Amino acid sequence: MKKPLLSALPLCFGLLPLALFLSFCPPQPSLPPPITPLPQNDTIPPATLHVSSSQVTLQLYPALLQGHYTNINLEWQSTVNGLPGQKGVLLHRNLSATGPTSIVLPLRLPSTNDEMILQVTGRLSPTPGKKQNVPLFTTHLPLRPWRGDYSLPAAGDLSFTDSNNIFTITSANTQAQFDKQTGWLLQYKAGGSVLMGDTAGLRTDLGLPDTLQPHLQLFFASTGTQIVIVKAEYTLTEINCLLHLSYTFNAAGDMLVEQTLEPDTASGPHPEPTLPGSELTLTRSELTLTHFGMTWILPQDLDSVSWYGADEQAISRITPPVKLAREAGFPGVRWLALKGRAGQGLRIIADSSLLQLKVLPTDTTPGQLHPQGLALGIYETMYPTTQRRFNYSYKVMSRR
Repeated sequence: MKKPLLSALPLCFGLLPLALFLSFCPPQPSLPPPITPLPQNDTIPPATLHVSSSQVTLQLYPALLQGHYTNINLEWQSTVNGLPGQKGVLLHRNLSATGPTSIVLPLRLPSTNDEMILQVTGRLSPTPGKKQNVPLFTTHLPLRPWRGDYSLPAAGDLSFTDSNNIFTITSANTQAQFDKQTGWLLQYKAGGSVLMGDTAGLRTDLGLPDTLQPHLQLFFASTGTQIVIVKAEYTLTEINCLLHLSYTFNAAGDMLVEQTLEPDTASGPHPEPTLPGSELTLTRSELTLTHFGMTWILPQDLDSVSWYGADEQAISRITPPVKLAREAGFPGVRWLALKGRAGQGLRIIADSSLLQLKVLPTDTTPGQLHPQGLALGIYETMYPTTQRRFNYSYKVMSRR
């Protein structure tokens, strides 16, 4: 089972100054005074990293050490995409009391572009026969940012049919169907698993009232023997915005999804939107999106999840699969995997903008069918729709 891992949130703890105390007191055979953590000071960086192609240099600032500059042990540990990497200890280091101390770490950087985070912990070196001292500080520093691999290589031959306003993509390992009248993805099967099988199984969710939903203007497909790209173009005239959706498939059943919302600067002004059930008119300058995402109706047998991301304390972790007994939220997601009892499922990989995901569990009301929903996208306090362009992409892979 993978253990939780910390991410790149700088944290700072330290010792109260002991220099004055030690200058007036002779050495004592008893244990040293307890270390009291210091409040974090966000205005002074506790440490920084300088990364080149050949080496990693750590800079530690005096404010981090709070008066303790000699005989310091520095423990370092790297993580790669959330998993433990290289580690080591630098013993009995003397650090500067007047400026940053530069230390070259014996850390080898891999040639891949995986996300890397460095954890550094400083302690006073223990005296002979004594236990290890508690940390003076622990800090987490980014070595490389997340660059999710959302390339889609060719993986075999694809075929297509277009009948009764349904566009179907088929291969030996996948089947996907689109409703040409709405542009929404209806069905998605890959690797022998049904990953989506309900009407409008994947569609845009902007948190807007039902009266302010996208209107399809254009649906088209660029078909090749091994890669197909489906695009749907929408307008939201009430808020003067354009919505662009793009889906790319290969024969393995992998899917790359991109969604973009931008102001419509060419169509001219439209009447101001009115909130449903009210005569109140809301100006576009006041209308903001509560989120920018998509809703995915999941098969009921996908009931466990593992993920790598950041929680509300900005702590990154990889979790083992957990059962979805209640609503679950996953902010700052790099990747998330959903699986069923037979091991089938899907894996969603974010691009550099990361994702926020919410899994809504099934309703267990007897006699009713309520499949799970996956809300994925960007959930934050957003700017007015007339002032910002929103965009993200993610890659979906079937898995067993």
